Amino acid sequence: VMASIIYIMGVAGSGKTTIGQSLALNLSLPFFDGDDFHPPANKVKMEAGIPLHDADRLPWLQAIHATATTNAGLNGAVIACSALKEIYRVILSANIKSVEWIYLDGDYNTIYDRLIKRADHYMPAGLLQSQFDILEKPKNAITISVNQHPTKQIELIMQQISLSELGVIGLGVMGKSLAMNFAAQSISISIFNRHLAGKEENIALDLIKDNPILKDAKPFDQLAAFVQSLALPRKIILMVNAGKPVDELIDALKPLLSKGDIIIDCGNSHYLDTSRRMNALAEYGLHLIGAGVSGGEEGALKGPSIMPGGKKEIYLQVEHLLTAIAAKSADGNACCNYIGEGGAGHFVKMVHNGIEYAEMQLLAELYFMLRNGLGNQPDEIAGIFSQWNTGFLRSYLLEITIQILQKKEGQHWVIDDILNVAISKGTGSWATQTAALLGTPADMLTAALFARYQSAEEKNTELQNSTDHSFSKKQLDALLVSEFKDESLQQIANAYQLARIVNHHQGFAMIKEACKTYHWKIDLQKLAAIWTNGCIIRSDFMEQLALMPLNEFALLNLPALQNTIKEHKLALANLTSASMINGLSIPVFATALNYLNAYSSKDAPMNLIQAQRDYFGAHGVILKSDPDQKQIHINWK
Repeated sequence: VMASIIYIMGVAGSGKTTIGQSLALNLSLPFFDGDDFHPPANKVKMEAGIPLHDADRLPWLQAIHATATTNAGLNGAVIACSALKEIYRVILSANIKSVEWIYLDGDYNTIYDRLIKRADHYMPAGLLQSQFDILEKPKNAITISVNQHPTKQIELIMQQISLSELGVIGLGVMGKSLAMNFAAQSISISIFNRHLAGKEENIALDLIKDNPILKDAKPFDQLAAFVQSLALPRKIILMVNAGKPVDELIDALKPLLSKGDIIIDCGNSHYLDTSRRMNALAEYGLHLIGAGVSGGEEGALKGPSIMPGGKKEIYLQVEHLLTAIAAKSADGNACCNYIGEGGAGHFVKMVHNGIEYAEMQLLAELYFMLRNGLGNQPDEIAGIFSQWNTGFLRSYLLEITIQILQKKEGQHWVIDDILNVAISKGTGSWATQTAALLGTPADMLTAALFARYQSAEEKNTELQNSTDHSFSKKQLDALLVSEFKDESLQQIANAYQLARIVNHHQGFAMIKEACKTYHWKIDLQKLAAIWTNGCIIRSDFMEQLALMPLNEFALLNLPALQNTIKEHKLALANLTSASMINGLSIPVFATALNYLNAYSSKDAPMNLIQAQRDYFGAHGVILKSDPDQKQIHINWK
């Protein structure tokens, strides 16, 4: 797939017109020479040996861009234009869906020799140095050395523009959707899926046949041929299962790649594995970006949230690809932003999933309370959730829960026919282990994970005192305090709102602690903005967090949330106690309350814990009365 507009760029004398005309002839496209768009005033200045400034070039760039825009809507065009600065290239590419840059690269002496031999041109050789002075070499361009015959240059260009800009390996649910998303953005792709006789045969080819959006993609089941179909430096998306499959695939790719090639791991890899792989690949001159991707099948297809980590200069080489397919936030920015060094991208995706675990469990516990404690049917609960799905409580997870609870097959609720066991794939346990490793209390996601484990545990129903979990009138009265008599469910909504605040606090606190440990500089406000669309935990609350100083304050200390926290704490306590007294298991709501009690309390029994440690292990204590706060051992006997 060739770009609709191909710009040939470089300093004066690099051969832009010669190469551009020849390339246009080969491609049967019209050719436009940027020199023809200069206003007379610019030509007069250059003839006089006066360098042009940005203000001089702006109308010239705008005129070229107008021609490019017109031809992009037709069959395309080849345009020669110096485009020396990145900002010039931004202007020339604006709102054109598919642009290819070809940079003719040469040293000063070679090009100066050419210029002094060139006749009948308004730009003197004396201005060449001024062009080299402002030249910003493009990061994403086909670079062709001018120290070759023009025929060879054209041959190299034709080879490169016929190659795919990106490769995608792994065509499961997410890989397939990402491939179609890239294709929809006019990014030329090669797609690869392994060949397993009798199990996985012609996966890539069949995918193209079944999806017209992929008609120009190149299918492969041989890895070497796939790699050779990609333009240099190669950029390869991996979307395979985390762990050993990633290592095996990278080992298979290494001998096929060239120095400077970039692998982008978009799976749910462990962040420490990502850091290890980056260091190992660097020894071969290869690069790795660890990019967390959230949004599920629909998000991957229509616009996911993307969290890339690694070396920033490498990320910048693939930024245009990732931002092209990402979801857009309310302000129009891509929900994709550089996270930090090493495995930072996969780390925040892991925390995202931890927050997701607790958010899902909170909704499950709410459903449990409303159905078993208050006696509502699924459609009635869906109606309650629909009322809440506005403002602060609106979220993607609440929205899908409403749809789930409304689903019937005949006269039966589908939810009632689903086995009451929840599965965990791995990122939840990683997040719990990492929280322990960092020493940060992320007990809501831990409780949500363990609730899934416990769902598969054998039950002893003889321990249950009663099968009736209905709330008593006294408990209902405690929930429905006087000012909310007319809105009987408001206190439950308030408890839910506060539990969600605590959950998000723990997630962002975990990232802050990781930044200290791994020396990352993650902008939490920008991270929240990435999570406002495309991802599973997108919500109105996240949109509010994206506007708050998250790096300066712990989330529970944010001034904007103080009144909400204070006003809703009693609702959380009443709901938790009523549920637990009536035999309803609500581990994540209970954990939120316990955490909040500890977080807001001046006193705690940890002094006794430390005394016990000192008693049996001589671990020492620090006395409040000691001005030096030195650790001492007490003889307890």
